[in-house]
Amino acid sequence: MKATGNFLDITTNNRTVVDGTITVDFAKAQTENGIVSLYNALTITDGNVNGKEAKAYAIDRYVMNTFARYMGSIDTSKVEKIIFDGKEYTWDTNQSPVSKWYNADTSLVSAVVEAQNTAIRNVTFTVVDSNGYSVVGTFKANNVPAVADISFE
Repeated sequence: MKATGNFLDITTNNRTVVDGTITVDFAKAQTENGIVSLYNALTITDGNVNGKEAKAYAIDRYVMNTFARYMGSIDTSKVEKIIFDGKEYTWDTNQSPVSKWYNADTSLVSAVVEAQNTAIRNVTFTVVDSNGYSVVGTFKANNVPAVADISFE
């Protein structure tokens, strides 16, 4: 696993999948450069971004971007919908290139961010295929660094 811009590449390394739980290791050594890069690109007003302390926002945004990339990589030829918090999200090619799982005008990623107050750490969802078979999955963010752990200077 390595920092790749503003998200962590979890395609091949340092992630585990056990009983439907995808655990991602956000250890500082693997994520600090990406988090600092994301922080440096933010528009910060009085130390905040969108009402949240900017450094904490950068860390949470980094985890959210990784989650979004993971959900975007789900094979849509096999998965018909994703259920989160009782709502169904389907792949919508007319939406932004970043997030295409939508329920009406709400993306899955934005619904997760709102439900978890921006700090994505443990997200449970259900994937459903065209035959109605389903599997419950969980995206779990481990070892997410705290603001004090990152050298933002």
